[in-house]
Amino acid sequence: VSMAEFSIPEIYNDSFAIRANYRDPFLGTWSKSDKPAKTKKKLKKVPLQPKIPIVYSGSMAENGKKGRMFFVTINGKQHLMKLNQTVEMVRLLKGNKQTITVRYPGHTETIALQK
Repeated sequence: VSMAEFSIPEIYNDSFAIRANYRDPFLGTWSKSDKPAKTKKKLKKVPLQPKIPIVYSGSMAENGKKGRMFFVTINGKQHLMKLNQTVEMVRLLKGNKQTITVRYPGHTETIALQK
């Protein structure tokens, strides 16, 4: 056979792609998609409110009642507060004879008894 009679055929690239979008039979999960990952939104920083001067002066229990009253000084004014009561944007969350816990915008504080 002479070389003139023998010709090499041209090679063409395949024009299809395999997509594996079926469930994994071993793990039971679906394959990941080609979508770009979602970006998280940046949280805006809320400016902190200035601290409010709060002093815990004491407490008293009423006879025959379960509740307790607390003497709390807020911004130089003394208030008589019950649990979950809000005065001047300050909420009394919990309290006992030694400490109280208050919350106001941007802060939660535990305040000890001042003698």
